[in-house]
Amino acid sequence: MTIRLPPAAVTLVASLIIMPPAIVFGAAEVQASAGAQAEGPATVPQSQPLQAETPRPETRMNREMRELDSRLTVELQALDPEAARLFRQAIEARDRQDHPAASALYQEIHDRVPSFDSALRRQCHEELVLGHRATGVALCRKALQQKESTDNLAALAIALATGTKDSPIRPADRTEAWIGLLGVLLAAGLVLSRLALRAARRVPSAPEGAVTGMDTRLRRIYRGILWLCCGYYYISIPIVILLVLAAGGGAIYAFFWFGQIPIKLVIIIALFTLYTLAAIVRSLFVRRVDEDPGERLDLDRHPRVRSVLDEVAQRVGTRPVDNVYMTPGAQVAVMERGRSLLARARGRAERCLILGAAALDGMRLGPLKAILAHEYGHFSNRDTAGGGFALAVRRSLLTMGQGIARSGAARWYNPAWLFVNGFYRVFLRISQGASRLQEVLADRWAALAFGSRAFEEGLRHIVARSVRFVVHTDATLNEVIKAKQPLQNLYAFQPARPTAEGDIETRVQSALEAKPSPYDSHPASAERIAWVRALAVSGSGTSIGDGEEAWSLFPDREEIERAMTNVVRRNVRRAHGIEIAGDTRPGPDPVPRAAPAAPPSTGT
Repeated sequence: MTIRLPPAAVTLVASLIIMPPAIVFGAAEVQASAGAQAEGPATVPQSQPLQAETPRPETRMNREMRELDSRLTVELQALDPEAARLFRQAIEARDRQDHPAASALYQEIHDRVPSFDSALRRQCHEELVLGHRATGVALCRKALQQKESTDNLAALAIALATGTKDSPIRPADRTEAWIGLLGVLLAAGLVLSRLALRAARRVPSAPEGAVTGMDTRLRRIYRGILWLCCGYYYISIPIVILLVLAAGGGAIYAFFWFGQIPIKLVIIIALFTLYTLAAIVRSLFVRRVDEDPGERLDLDRHPRVRSVLDEVAQRVGTRPVDNVYMTPGAQVAVMERGRSLLARARGRAERCLILGAAALDGMRLGPLKAILAHEYGHFSNRDTAGGGFALAVRRSLLTMGQGIARSGAARWYNPAWLFVNGFYRVFLRISQGASRLQEVLADRWAALAFGSRAFEEGLRHIVARSVRFVVHTDATLNEVIKAKQPLQNLYAFQPARPTAEGDIETRVQSALEAKPSPYDSHPASAERIAWVRALAVSGSGTSIGDGEEAWSLFPDREEIERAMTNVVRRNVRRAHGIEIAGDTRPGPDPVPRAAPAAPPSTGT
């Protein structure tokens, strides 16, 4: 059986599996993609006079359809005024559900202007409505051959997935539609990334942190595409299972057919097939383990910390965090955990701040407040409230991939492995693209609450401390492990051979200027700084003591640093089996279990 894949689908999916895809869409295609779903028949019954109907407000889909019709009409007017007149007649025929007339008019338009691929795509839709599936599929293929755009690829996928009584869907069509839809999702992610970057560069007309206008629409589109991605994943599971069975069973059947049965090879193929199927089934039932993201800080013993948290929450206009969890590194992030999805949607879940001890060293209170305002901005924008469906898909994907890899079945000829490898890249492109947009919008909250300069200083400090902590930790651990020295306070330890300051500065500068990959959750730090500078806002004023050190909020700095050192020693012991002595004897490890997937969190 020969399966003909559209060139765009082959290009998209092959580049996706082999290497990170690099596809650039022109501005015209970016604009056209916004109305890809708007091309459909109106629902006004022909038998009812329009003047007798009760007026109804125009839906957003109808409005977008009209806007797309207008843009295409203007485009045709510049190419052929007569074709533009025919196009308006075709639209009228479509609206009154006269599909034969609309199809004939679209054909005439394409005959006059062969470069106008939208006529082929729309004629494809009209033929599908008329039940002429073979003709519709052929027209969509022709449109895709003429122009490999997101709209044409999506139209072909829909046509292939549309069956009629006289022309049912063939298995080859299902496979082609399945692969084509994956290409559509990838293309949508690429287009949205470009639009998000454009939105990030645009300076808001009004100084406010609330998400409005184009930013709101982008977030809504991202959410919709992400849900489609998740639905595609679960719909694909039965297909992947069938492909695995077909590949394994087909290979074994071939041996019987040829009359030569290599027993060992047949057993290996059977085991690979069973291990793969077991990994797929297990991935559907994985559950998240709810664990504390760090060592909980007693806020009753740290009233100044609670005061700062309340002050920042008031500036941003949202509820303060319920708990603070300390970690050894320079991470600053927020998350919501526990309770039901309904409670999260209503903003009643436990709000957590993850605060890295390494981030506090050398930071002033003013920039710290700006960084906290960024994190509170995620709460205000409801970035942490949802995402349960996407997290379930991510956990399932990781579980499936790990199961296949551990069994030794992670091979190019394993359909399940190809699917996991390819879909995970698509999923990351879309989900991380949405995350980058969230970070930019949270940056605006920070700048508007405490000023562009304070947030820039805080962001630069976090980047620098992240680099310095890694360098310091590597030098310290290498020295104490080699010399079998005790380690009581990682942060106060002075290595005998520290890394040269010039090398550290070079690494810090590289981190600030590093270009993000499509799979990164944050934009480049240099770009974020430039965008915040463009806002040119001073915030709501400073408070007394903003120039103090951030550690001044904690009367027990030494105790916290020793506790974080204990965490580092415990992690080294778990990961490498190396015991590092300290001021306290480490307690026993908890019962070994699979590492839990991270809950929805956002970090600076």
